[in-house]
Amino acid sequence: MAHEQNSHGLTPLLDVCTHWNSTYVMLEQALVCQEAYTGMLASTHYHLLLLTEGEWKRLTVLAQLLKGFKEYTNFAQAGISWATIGNTILIYNAIMEVLEKFMFIKTSNGKNVLDPKKKAEMPDLMMGAVAAYRKLRMYYS
Repeated sequence: MAHEQNSHGLTPLLDVCTHWNSTYVMLEQALVCQEAYTGMLASTHYHLLLLTEGEWKRLTVLAQLLKGFKEYTNFAQAGISWATIGNTILIYNAIMEVLEKFMFIKTSNGKNVLDPKKKAEMPDLMMGAVAAYRKLRMYYS
């Protein structure tokens, strides 16, 4: 988990060394603290700041999507492995697979098409995933 526990409970985390993973770490921490956050705000005049069930779902989906990026970018860091061309290709493939699982569904004839449900419910996340996928494909070749 992205939180650290001490005798007083959870402690805030500082930014991570790979800044593009900061969003994932922040979301993971927020999801761990969801119950406390909701309970704290519900009984105050700040209840208008409460996130809806749909917003928590979107954060959960985004965290799941970014988790793959965090795992693979951590693997590529020199302290864990050497960023050789062989590892880079494997990491690109793995990250593109994470995006494909999020974006696509298979039709009855076996074609991959953008998931219409996600496209309707989360158009911004879908647009971001498509843009990331296109950028990765461009650099992959």
